[in-house]
Amino acid sequence: LVREHLQERPNKSLGVVAFSSAQAQAIRDTIEEARGQDPELDAFVSEDDALEGFFVKPLENVQGDERDALIFSVGYGPDEAGKISMNFGPLNQTGGARRLNVAVTRAKEHIQVVSSLQPGDIDLQRTDKGGVEDFKHYLEYAKHGEDALTRSDSETQFLQFDSEFEEAVYTALENRGLDVST
Repeated sequence: LVREHLQERPNKSLGVVAFSSAQAQAIRDTIEEARGQDPELDAFVSEDDALEGFFVKPLENVQGDERDALIFSVGYGPDEAGKISMNFGPLNQTGGARRLNVAVTRAKEHIQVVSSLQPGDIDLQRTDKGGVEDFKHYLEYAKHGEDALTRSDSETQFLQFDSEFEEAVYTALENRGLDVST
């Protein structure tokens, strides 16, 4: 995605926001490997401008950093058994909602969300953290755009399935890009 940005918007600044320090480091390591094979990427990443240059930072460290475009890399998803933990690192902590708000407002023009989670994967009945609730709604907005803002709360907050089959059908339809309501 960084290469894609460089090709499509070479004169625009870019930042990558990751949900954790470990994820940010993994992204940095991947970019470092690619730099040796791509001189344009190397030049873009090594810009020596702390205020406007490229960055990769964890969610809790982006306050004050603003770029033309951002890649927001979620980094959480189902475990090996397909279960979603309701632990989203900084979002579960006090001030998590503020951290999310700061992170998603750092883009001047464009933000791209990279996530293996769907909004419906986040079960608000399993958590009482405001940051997690805001995150679910942000993913809904990222996926559906303005339509997410006009939906009723009963549609967006709770997924209710009578069986595993219903949940499987819901997931299959949503994975095909359909807007599904329980």
